[in-house]
Parts: sequence; C-alpha cells; structure tokens
Amino acid sequence: MRFQTLAAALSAASATIAVPADATLEKRALTWDEAYAKANASLSKLSSSDKINLVTGVGWGKGACVGNTPSISSIRYPSLCIQDGPLGVRYAKGVNAFTPGIQAASTFDRALIRERGQFMGEETKGVGVHNLLGPVAGPLGKNALGGRNWEGFGADPYLQGIAMAETIKGIQSAGVQATAKHYILNEQELNRDTMSSTVDDRTMHELYLWPFADAVHANVASVMCSYNKINVNTHSLPACFWAHTLTCRVGNLGLRE
Repeated sequence: MRFQTLAAALSAASATIAVPADATLEKRALTWDEAYAKANASLSKLSSSDKINLVTGVGWGKGACVGNTPSISSIRYPSLCIQDGPLGVRYAKGVNAFTPGIQAASTFDRALIRERGQFMGEETKGVGVHNLLGPVAGPLGKNALGGRNWEGFGADPYLQGIAMAETIKGIQSAGVQATAKHYILNEQELNRDTMSSTVDDRTMHELYLWPFADAVHANVASVMCSYNKINVNTHSLPACFWAHTLTCRVGNLGLRE
C-alpha cells in the first residue's frame, strides 16, 4: 500500500472537507505543506486496519453516498461521503438537476458558470455530501456522437478549461470538495473498461490535458481516473497509472500525490 497516497488523501480532505454547521471552519485553505504536515501527524496515529479501511471504503452504495469511508475515531476523521455528479447531487429526492455543462459553457459567461458551481456546492453541502464527483473535462467531446459529451463543456480545450476552473471555484467556495474527471482520454463509453485511446504527445498536451491543468490551477481537491488504457501497443496500464499522465504532467502543475 502506498501510504504517501493515503497521506495525500488525508491532506486533501483536511483542506476542503465539509464540516457540521456548529463546528469551527477554518476560513483559509491550507497550503500543500500545511496539509501534508497535518495528514502525516494523523497518519502516525492510525493502525494498519484503520489505514486499510480508509482507502478501501465501505463498498459501492453501502452508505449514504455512492462512495463512503468509515469514520476513524482516533483522529476524529468523519465518514467521507462521496457522491455523483456533474449536474449536482445524484440519488437524492428534492434536489436540483442543474443545467448540463455543455449548455452552461454555451453562455460564455464566467460569472454565471461559477455561480452554477456555487449553487451545486451549496446544495451538496446541505445534504451532507463532502465530495462531489464533478466537473467533467473527459470526454473532451472529439466524437460528436459521444453519449456523455453533455457532462463537459465542449470540445474546445480552452473553453473547457475555463469552465472547469470556474465550476471548481464555485463548488469549493461552499466548503465541498470538487473532483475533476475522467482523467484522461475517456472518449467513449462502449467497452470503457478495456478499450485503449491512442494519442501522440503533442495532442495529449494541447487538447486533452489542457482543461485538467486549469482544474489543478483552480486548486481542485481531487482527480478521478478513467478506466480506459492509453496507447495499448506501448503498454497496458489504465490511464492514471501511465507515468506520463497524472504524476509527471498534472503533478508538475502543482497537484501533489
């Protein structure tokens, strides 16, 4: 198990996790170094069982959200509640289905896009969710018939990046973690667990990576990997495990592992 990764998970949660209304909420977000120091102090208090449970979770749909971690009493870590999705809270009654990303981006109105994110964040926090699984920059939408293109903000990487950043800032201003997804080259749903996307280095940088770079610059709390593989003739690893994607590229922009 990579406990450095566990420390990163703890530090991201420390920086932006939603807390009960009667608790004291630090107004200033922690720096990466401060968050790491706080996470490492907590990590030293965890048993091996606690560490395993924290990174494993309780199972899909077996808690209040689609993803849940157990609470860890020794460090006063609450059960982390992770919920879909890019249009607001999924699997809940009495909540809004917000305007799809493709329509929000078509306004070319940065303030309006950020306000949409803020409203999603406020509603998400109101129902007790800590991490909202959105916004979406993958698929980018190169294939106009892609069934999930509407979740993102269009096939122009610059527009996609600006909309990602504004949405993330809006969501996280409400005290909820945002998740940039699906990283990367997730351009089709059919056989998404096994298919491979083929791309050259320049195209990766100038098109597909661009909006995720803007997400990192907007201090996104987390990034979700896609299932697909990349350049399968070269290697057979899923997207996030390819050394030239998340760690070497987005990591260089300031996202810590």
